[in-house]
Amino acid sequence: MNDYDASTYGDGVADVYDDWYPGGDPGPIVERLLAVAGDGPALELGIGTGRIAVPLAAEGVPVHHR
Repeated sequence: MNDYDASTYGDGVADVYDDWYPGGDPGPIVERLLAVAGDGPALELGIGTGRIAVPLAAEGVPVHHR
């Protein structure tokens, strides 16, 4: 356990998080945010694995995260 710290959790589950905790199809959320954000930018708090931010950015909206 000496090698475990706060970042270890994220490193250990990042690849499987969305499989373990599916949030459903992000498409409708992304479409709604596109309508609201317009040319952006958008801020996503608690970005996690980027399930929403990545497709939003792929549509051209600059996404910032904290």
